[in-house]
This record gives sequence, C-alpha cells and structure tokens, in this order.
Amino acid sequence: MKAERMVDFLRAGYSGFVVKTTESDRAEKVLADLLRKAEWTSADGKKCKGDYKPSHWDMLDEDGGNPSDPLEELTSNLPEDSVIFLHNYHWFLDKPNIIQTIQNNMDKWRNQGKAIVILTPNAKVPIEIRKDFMVMDMSLPGEEEIRESMFHIAKSAENDALIEGDNAPIIQACKGLTKTEIENVLSLSVILKGSFDQEVINEQKIQTIQKSGLIEVLNTNRTYADIIGYDKAKEVVGKMIMKRSSKGSLFAGPPGCGKTSFMECTAGEFKKITLAINFGRLFSKWQGEGDANVDEVIDIICAIGDCIVIVDEFEKQFAGASGEGSGDSGVTRRMTGRWLRFMQEKPEGIYMMGTCNSFKGIPDEYLRIGRWDSNPFYIGLPNDEEKEAILNYYIEKFDLTHPSNNGGAPSMDDWTGAEIEGCCQMAKNLECSLKDASQFIIPQNKGGFKEAKELEKYCINATSVMIPKDRERVARKIRA
Repeated sequence: MKAERMVDFLRAGYSGFVVKTTESDRAEKVLADLLRKAEWTSADGKKCKGDYKPSHWDMLDEDGGNPSDPLEELTSNLPEDSVIFLHNYHWFLDKPNIIQTIQNNMDKWRNQGKAIVILTPNAKVPIEIRKDFMVMDMSLPGEEEIRESMFHIAKSAENDALIEGDNAPIIQACKGLTKTEIENVLSLSVILKGSFDQEVINEQKIQTIQKSGLIEVLNTNRTYADIIGYDKAKEVVGKMIMKRSSKGSLFAGPPGCGKTSFMECTAGEFKKITLAINFGRLFSKWQGEGDANVDEVIDIICAIGDCIVIVDEFEKQFAGASGEGSGDSGVTRRMTGRWLRFMQEKPEGIYMMGTCNSFKGIPDEYLRIGRWDSNPFYIGLPNDEEKEAILNYYIEKFDLTHPSNNGGAPSMDDWTGAEIEGCCQMAKNLECSLKDASQFIIPQNKGGFKEAKELEKYCINATSVMIPKDRERVARKIRA
C-alpha cells in the first residue's frame, strides 16, 4: 500500500502507520504536505478539507531521548487531528512499556483523529500491536520530483542548457533512485560529462542494486552480431522489447544451443540494465526471510523500471512450485507464487527473459501467454548452413586456418553451437587442425536432448536457414 493514500486511511479512523522508507526526511516532508493540503469530495458531493496538524519527533530533538515522550505528548497535549512522525522508532517497538502505551491509547487516538506515523526502513511490528498498524511503502521520487532535482542542479551550476530539450530519457533513468541519490548522480554527471548523462545514472543504479546482494547485474558488450541464426527471435524480440507493454520471452530447447547467449546478446544489443535472478540466493533458513527476499527483489526491479530481467534454467529455479513432494513447509510454493503474480502484474517497461531445457516441474500457469508475449521460442540444433557459419565465425575469432587448407572440416553431426566453439577452442590451444581437435568432442545429443526435442511441438521456431548478411561476408572472406 502506498503511503500517499494515508489521508484516506486517516479519514477511515486508522491511527497507526508504519511507512517503510530509507528517506525519512523526504517522507515526512511529502506526507506532511499531503496532510496540510488534504481535500476530498464527500458521498453527497460536498468539497471537504482536512485540518491535520503534523509534528515531528526523533531521538535528537531538544526534548527527545525518551521514546515514551512523543506518545504522551500526542495523548495529553496535542490537539485533535494531530499526526506525529516518529523517525527510526523501530528501535523502540520491542520495549514492553512502549507496546503497552500504544495498546492503551490507540482507541483514544482513533476517537480524536490522532495518529502516529513510524518512518523506518524496517517494517516489522510486534505481534501485540500488529493489528493496529497499517504498513505502507513510500514511493521513490516520481517525474515531478526528478524534474525539481534537475532544475535545482542546473540552477546551482548556472547552466540552463542542462534542462533544455527532451529530458524524458534522463527522467526515466533516474527512476528507482532516492532523492539524495538522484541529486548526487546528476551533479556527478555534470562534472564528468558536462550534461545529464544516462550512462552515469545507470552506473549509480547498478551500485544500488548490488548493495542488496540478491541480484546479479549482467554487464556485456555482446550484441546480435555476435550470434548466428535466431532470425525470427531477433526480429520479434527486437520489436517487442521496445514496447513498454511487452511481457517478455521464454526460450526452450536442448542445452548448448545458445539460449543463454541469446539473452546476453539481447541485453547488449539494447543497452538496458539487465538483472539476473537466481532463486537459490533468495532462500533462507530463517522463517519468512525467503518471502521477504522475493519482495525485496521485486521492489528493486520495480524501482529500476526500464530493464531486462533474466531467469536462466527456469525449470530448476521453479522446481517445487507446484508443491508436489515439497518438504519445505510450502516456502518454495509461496516464493514462486509471489513471483508468478509479479510476472502477471509487473509495471510496464520491465522485459522478462527465461530459458529452460524442459517443461518438467514447471506448472502450466508459469508458461501461458499473459506471463510471456507468446509461446516459448524453440532453439534447437543448428542446421548445416548455420553450422558452417558458426564454424567460420569461430575460425575468424580464434585466428585459425580454414579446414579446406588444413585437413578438412570435422563432420559436426548432431553438434550444438557450443560444441563447435569448443572444437575451435581446442584447435587453438592444442595448435592442431580442426579435424584433430574434433576427436575431443563427442556430441551430447542423447537422453536430455530427446526430452528437449519434445518441447518443439509447443514452441515457435526461433531460427531459420537465413544467415545474417555480415556473417555471409565473413564466410566468403574465409573461403577465399
């Protein structure tokens, strides 16, 4: 629940709020302004105006230090419709006298229109008073606040040119940062680049993400020019990823055929912040912490906004999502269920990508259209033309002698792209011909591949016989 709806809950008689935020000063300013300007239309159509009186307490106030003082002040001295903001009050919520004082006075505060608002990064409330509190999230700065920060930096730098032209990309890049982070990174951007620069802002966002320790940020310079084939997937994903309403794409097929490489090259092609999710990192031995980790990851992703989210080996990440045979008291089911809702309801601009070698263990609801833009794409073994193009690509990359001039080409029957790359790498390291290196490559097209082949009937073919034009040029050059 967003804290900006606090007036609605005050009108309904709520007297206890916990606002989760790391920006307590900004949160108080924003919410206090909302309280002072509170207006609404009654059921009979009359315009009404609130008379809320915000006040402040923290440990370093002139009369501060005793956490019982603000509760006594609200009870005995402050007028009706008073709302007191308590900074970092979670430090005291486990004290028996504080819990008892809140319990004893909550009804009195409710009848007088009074309320306490605890501003804290930790939203845990003791069970004794949990039912009396509404837990809310403070939104990060929106477009209006970001523009204000940009104007403030431009004014300080005495450079109006900073805010001229189309600022929409800069505003979008700043979303997901706190107000302090926004002002700091905009100032740094001006110092380093002489302008507001998206690259500098994204570097700051990556720093923020990495502090959580729950999400990996994928950095890559690889693009679609670095992979052979996948023509249909390149065309469809290339168009869909630019539409903010798109959901994402799932890639299925045997291991070693380039599913992960395709996701990595997509990230590099469109230069978006790319977050890799590993659900194994989110589990915890402490009850409730795994659920909290999923919520934190979702909060981070939503705050970042315009990004790609990668879930590799989808079937392993969501093993146990159906709850069959689960021995973890339903933790996996709850965590993955929360993720399922996020896939359906995630904000626009977040593009999801996943891979799987099998559908086994993945409940049907995780695969249906609505969570993804389309049926999964199938990436199978490369055809003969694609194998030749892949081989030529790695011959050029590893500076090898073309097999037509050195013992002939390996057969490459049932080879994946990864096995072709491995053969070329072996030839380079052993300083031998490709044919000699091929004796170290035994195609793994066995049980797992046969199972993966069954996926094809439920998927869209991601590739075709077409070879990208730049790779045709490379092939001609090497043959010559």
